[in-house]
Amino acid sequence: MNDPEVTMKKWTIGLVIILVIGVASIWGFKAANEAIDLAADEAVEQTLSSNTITQLKLISEVQQLIKAGDLQAASAKLQKTKDTHLYILSTYCGLPKCKEAVKTYGTNNEL
Repeated sequence: MNDPEVTMKKWTIGLVIILVIGVASIWGFKAANEAIDLAADEAVEQTLSSNTITQLKLISEVQQLIKAGDLQAASAKLQKTKDTHLYILSTYCGLPKCKEAVKTYGTNNEL
């Protein structure tokens, strides 16, 4: 016959093993998620910084053109940038706010 004490020990050992595996799995998933989050944050930071630098460059160029009195060139540069942004939003962004921005700013708002 099976000794109840031995059976209880087997159940206890089995339960402990299952708990250890469960905790290790949760820790592993957490570590993987953190690594993914860090990589995603880095990608977002790279994109935002690149976009911000590009916008600062444009603003500086337009300011220089305005100071030089070349309003036509400044307007053309702004229009080209606007068209690029509208193209990017309409082609690559399906979010409602992107669609609304294209609708609002893309309709005959020539500079």
